[in-house]
Amino acid sequence: MAEYFFVDTNKLVGERVAFYRNERKMTQEKLAETIGVTRKHINEIEMGKVDATTNELCKISQALSVNVEDILSTAQFHDINIVGDKEVRYIKSIKVS
Repeated sequence: MAEYFFVDTNKLVGERVAFYRNERKMTQEKLAETIGVTRKHINEIEMGKVDATTNELCKISQALSVNVEDILSTAQFHDINIVGDKEVRYIKSIKVS
C-alpha cells in the first residue's frame, strides 16, 4: 500500500525559487543584491534551511517576475520513490488558498 505525505514547505519554496532563478539565468548573487540580502541567505532559502519571510517572498517574486503563488503553489517531485521496502507517492501539487 502506498504511503502519502506532504513535503517540507521550506524545501518546496526553495526548489521553486531556484527553478525560477535558473530559468531566468540569474545568479544567487544578483538575486541577493536585488532584494537586499546576502548570497548565503538566498542559498539557505533555496536549500530549504531557513524560512523566507513574507517580505522576502514578495521581493523574490518581483525580482523573478513571477507571482508569489507560483513560488508557493506547485511542487515538482517524482511520482513514486522506493524508500526501503515501501512505495512512497509524493504529492504532485499543493494549492494554497
